[in-house]
Amino acid sequence: MSEPRGPDTPADPAASDGNGLVVRARRWVATIDTDLAAVVVAVVGSASVLLSGIDAPVSWLVGVPFLLFWPGYATVSALLPMAVEIDTRPSVTADQARLPSPGWPARLGLSLLLSMIVVAIVGIGIDRVASIRLGPAVVGISVVTVVGVVVAAYRRRQLPPAARAAPLGTGRPRVGSVTSGAGSVRSSRHRWTLVLAVVLLFGTASFVAVTPAYESSYTESYLLTENDTGSLVAEGYPTTVVVGESQLLAVGVENHEHRSITYTVDLVVERVGPNGSVVDQQRVDRFRVELAHGERSIVERQVHPTLVGDTVRIEARVYKSPTPSTADEPDQTTHLWIEVVDPTSG
Repeated sequence: MSEPRGPDTPADPAASDGNGLVVRARRWVATIDTDLAAVVVAVVGSASVLLSGIDAPVSWLVGVPFLLFWPGYATVSALLPMAVEIDTRPSVTADQARLPSPGWPARLGLSLLLSMIVVAIVGIGIDRVASIRLGPAVVGISVVTVVGVVVAAYRRRQLPPAARAAPLGTGRPRVGSVTSGAGSVRSSRHRWTLVLAVVLLFGTASFVAVTPAYESSYTESYLLTENDTGSLVAEGYPTTVVVGESQLLAVGVENHEHRSITYTVDLVVERVGPNGSVVDQQRVDRFRVELAHGERSIVERQVHPTLVGDTVRIEARVYKSPTPSTADEPDQTTHLWIEVVDPTSG
């Protein structure tokens, strides 16, 4: 038989020994939801792998759930912390009293949908501040997911333990919720069906709205020359050049490849024979430009042709590589036909 406590007896003997904080910490750890803890571990681990630059297939294995599941699961857990509701009125039978919160199949489906919405919103936010890159995207998604986990843990702890959503079942009953009788189960199911339909509609519309239309990937290059006013234009190209004299040409390169590329550009002067074959050629310049998607660069160069003839062309060869080999074919070419004359020749 336990000894009765007096008014001055501490409720928790451990607290009188200075261990109250430790005891409370242990109790708090015992109440941690394993599914939310697993989400945090998975998100932190996935972010570490993605930021470390590990190649596929490891990056794919962690990247797919990182984008398409964990953010939505944290959001669903924050929005729906309760498992099921039970009506305890005497007039309601046991079968009628159990009101379902969305089951775990529905929660998993919502997790996929909300993940797409969360990732799209994070992407829009990052794009407004700076260009979308791997580092900011991973950090942004991780922060949003962890915040969702914190909110979910807080909301669950506001409920009795029996009422909290459990990841391995259909939920445990909560006592004391009042419903409307025999039709409450059907009305609750209809309500959740309506909620799911609205969420699906909103999610689909949001995803379509924020997803850019498909655009083909390509690189554009062109040659420009200087007009009488000093402006660079795509007309009035020189047709006759004196051998050895300087001729200003500008090479334009535009990146529409949806990724950053370091281009190498070779300026080559070629003399073409009667049958269209190259008789002689000289590489007169090489330079590199680094462009992000959507950027362009116009580089001015002075060209001094030394190959004499009326079938000479100046060609800009663009490679999508910072170090192309001599065997590589250019990804883009553009050229200008000129006649190179030598006034000193008979």
